[in-house]
Amino acid sequence: MKAGAPAGTVAGRGIGSAALEAAHIEQAAGIVAGTDMDADNLSIIITARELNPNLFLVARQNARENEALFRAAKLDTVVDSAAIMANGILALISTPLLKDFLRLARGHSSDWATRLLERLSPLLNGETPQLWTARLTPQEAPAVGEALSRGELKIGHLFADPASATEVAVAAAPSGARRCRTVTAAGRHRARAR
Repeated sequence: MKAGAPAGTVAGRGIGSAALEAAHIEQAAGIVAGTDMDADNLSIIITARELNPNLFLVARQNARENEALFRAAKLDTVVDSAAIMANGILALISTPLLKDFLRLARGHSSDWATRLLERLSPLLNGETPQLWTARLTPQEAPAVGEALSRGELKIGHLFADPASATEVAVAAAPSGARRCRTVTAAGRHRARAR
């Protein structure tokens, strides 16, 4: 056991039942499997679930290629450190003034926040601004993949209203294409009935 560990700490890898039973997993509300090995994290979760089927399950996913395994494990939460870092970078890129705004807002009162919301609400028409991500693969969006490969796709195309399009471009992705682009856009997302 590491020096300074809290009383009652159980030392062990957790991939077998011994350490989990010593930690009284059957009485626990949840478990976090956060090693740097995906196989160990999944083993810990599976063993813990067998010992206590009512656990809240959280596991760290280290490798993107194991995403299907983590999804199949039906966890309550998957911590994907690469996605967390990417989202943090995306937040800095897409909202560069947010950090400064939040720092300045902390110095203001609740009344100030209420007045700000009253000013912003009419501009948003009751909608919450959203940020969404879509993976554009040749299989799922062949026309987009083809336009990207030719350099013809501009960011404005992603914000175009499909209901007002005058023509539809259809293209096939080159055979064997395995490229994938991830596109993130901000704005108001509305479902459209067709």
